[in-house]
Amino acid sequence: MADHWRLFIAVIPDRPTQLLVEQTQAYARAAGLTARWVKPAGVHLTLNFLGDQPQERVAALCQALQQVAATQRSFSLTLGGVGVFPNRQRPRVLWLGVGGAVAPLTALQQAVTVALTVLEIPAETRPFRPHLTVGRLRDPVPASFIQQLDRLQASVGQRTVSLPVRQITLIRSELGSGGARYTPCCVAPFGG
Repeated sequence: MADHWRLFIAVIPDRPTQLLVEQTQAYARAAGLTARWVKPAGVHLTLNFLGDQPQERVAALCQALQQVAATQRSFSLTLGGVGVFPNRQRPRVLWLGVGGAVAPLTALQQAVTVALTVLEIPAETRPFRPHLTVGRLRDPVPASFIQQLDRLQASVGQRTVSLPVRQITLIRSELGSGGARYTPCCVAPFGG
């Protein structure tokens, strides 16, 4: 589908967040966890995953995001702590937690979802659970996984960083043997 692009809308973290991801990955390795690690420069907080979309739809998406962003005010999130999806018994994704001003983040995600609905792009059916993916755990996980995760959580402890949220980005994702390559299609800075 050369005329279709795999797209998502996200908040792109700053360098302190990328450093926290690097530290978390180092602690995870020290705790004995093995995973396909996310490149810290490619980490993002996904608001909406759009999947394959016609390339000609990108301009309309960018315009819709600009309109949403114009009504938003900047806010800050707190990033820290680790966990797994879907649960500790069947872990697949190792994540860094999102806290702080989650209410404005949720309102932003909902505003983007409404804008997508106007463009007749179906909303995701999964509930919005803000996080930063640190790695994808290898299957099967070892029997010692719970102890490894507990060691990681103790190592990461109360380390947190603040993530200022001032814009949203439409991103093209191209999957390849070396991992996903992300290309910003447009950036929509907040107006408030």
